[in-house]
Amino acid sequence: MTRTPPEEMVEADDAEIIRRSIDDPEQFAGVFDRYVEQIHRYVARRLGVQAADDIVAETFLTAFRCRASYDHAQPLARPWLYGIATNLIAKQRRAEERFLRALARTGAEPPPESMADAVIGRVAAQAEDRRLAGALTGLASGWRWTTDGASSSRRSTAPASRRGPGQGAGPPPRR
Repeated sequence: MTRTPPEEMVEADDAEIIRRSIDDPEQFAGVFDRYVEQIHRYVARRLGVQAADDIVAETFLTAFRCRASYDHAQPLARPWLYGIATNLIAKQRRAEERFLRALARTGAEPPPESMADAVIGRVAAQAEDRRLAGALTGLASGWRWTTDGASSSRRSTAPASRRGPGQGAGPPPRR
């Protein structure tokens, strides 16, 4: 025998929450809470995390402003929100394209990378360097030669008798 849960325990579908939010705007937070992470992941995969924050905020602002025109026959707001986000992504890409074309016409250099982005990049690279160094120490010494002198400027075409250290063309001799 199945038991019907009490009315207050039944979770309202998105259409009902949006309908209630017309009279009580704070109700829209329920839709936000349900979908903000999904929409953020969707946008971040397309534009990056930094741009995703702005686009997701604009997505929910647009949804909130247009909630009176929501089709209440649709129980889930997810497709509606994805549609809004997709349109905003396309708008963002078009704006960026226009900016880059205008920049190319001026002949000016593109704006420099922000200091915050440069610092984040360096910190991430340092963390990656430590991870890579740890992985390299785990390699047998005969395999490390592939990373030693991998730069073409350090490679030599001179006969082996005239090559300096780090300019070898192959692995070190076995001992």
